[in-house]
Order: sequence, then structure tokens, then C-alpha cells
Amino acid sequence: MWTRYVWPIGLAVAIFYASDGQPAGFTTRWNDYHADKLAHLVIFGLLSISCCRLNLLGKQRPLANALFVIILTSLYGLTDELHQNTTPGRMLELGDWVADTVGAVIGVYLYTVWPCCRHFLETELRARKTINGNLK
Repeated sequence: MWTRYVWPIGLAVAIFYASDGQPAGFTTRWNDYHADKLAHLVIFGLLSISCCRLNLLGKQRPLANALFVIILTSLYGLTDELHQNTTPGRMLELGDWVADTVGAVIGVYLYTVWPCCRHFLETELRARKTINGNLK
């Protein structure tokens, strides 16, 4: 199903364009530093979950698929940091890449180990039909 590719590609493109601009007003204060790392963790966690749903290496190899998604997401995080390094006003931060990788690990863990998460994401939304055939 080609629609499964929309989320990971859309997130990757959004991350690329967000990295191309000026920082979102974060300063070097303690709280802002952690908010930045939390944002990296959440966004790359979502990216890894959306990549897990693709089963890139097939459903017969869940562990290999999980490791592949973690590596792929981590490498994308590294390229994102390298891209930021070439953008005026931005710089490469090792802590951001670590947060990207930790987010990928957490996302893959939630998707592969927690069945409630996987079931929620894989259940299709359907409208109920009424007696006369109209959608409710």
C-alpha cells in the first residue's frame, strides 16, 4: 500500500526543511536545551515508527527490520546534523544526534514490543453504516 510511505517521507522532508532555517528561538538556557532534545527525540521516534510500519525487510524478519530502521533513522539524524552545519546560524550538535538515535530506539521499541501501539496504528478507520445505507 503506497499510502504507508506518505508519513515517513513527509516527516523526512519536514525535518529537512526545518533544519534549513534559523533556530526556533531556543537559547542556551537549561530548559530550552532540554526542550530541543525532547523535540528531537519525539520527532525521530515518530519517524522510526512510521518506517517500522513499512516492514522494509519483510514481516518474516522483525528483529532485522527493527535494527535496520534504527540504523536508517540514526543515519538520517546524522545527515540532518551535517546539513545544519552548512546552514548559516546553525551548527552541528552531537547531543541532537544522540537524541535522534535514542528517539529511534524508543520508537522502534514501542512499535515492536508494545502490541497496543502497533494495533492502534494498524487498525483501519471505518465509518459505520446506518440501516438505510447512509454513513453515520
